[in-house]
Amino acid sequence: MSNAKRKLRVKDVLKLGVGGFLFNLVGAWVEEQLGKVVRVKPGSDMKQAVISAGKMKCKVVLIDQEIKITIKNLMKGITFREKLRFVGDIIKGAVFKKSDLGKIEDLQKIDLRKVPPQELIDKLVENVAKRYPSVYKALIEDRNKVMARKLIKLMSTYPDSKIVAIVGAGHVSGMMNLISQQYK
Repeated sequence: MSNAKRKLRVKDVLKLGVGGFLFNLVGAWVEEQLGKVVRVKPGSDMKQAVISAGKMKCKVVLIDQEIKITIKNLMKGITFREKLRFVGDIIKGAVFKKSDLGKIEDLQKIDLRKVPPQELIDKLVENVAKRYPSVYKALIEDRNKVMARKLIKLMSTYPDSKIVAIVGAGHVSGMMNLISQQYK
């Protein structure tokens, strides 16, 4: 059963808070809808990573921050102004077919079955950081630090091993900067 179709559980609400739980439900629904558009099931990328690691007889290490921590940080940090801006951006996008990220038609040309060019991803991440600094911090910056720290530890512990990290495209540049700072 998908997250979007899950029943309300008191345990989940207590862990994430009401806002966090609702954000999680909406996020799961959006992910499921995007998956239908691009004909890719949510989580299939991670499933494929595990299958590929098994074929190569490699260990799998999960390096991302726990979603409960991410959602709690997001709910605690997001400002009223960012919430208003988010609602405004949704309305502006629906009515005028334009957002501050660019024309909606241009964004729709992105083939979500492929990783977009890093330059485009970096631009989108930069725009999120400007328009929604609290969202950027909780969803990207904080997680970059956690994942980079775990990768650095793995590289130090296993210096002669090849390590393959599978992360979202929006994390690549930030993580690479953090890791390269460690190895200067």
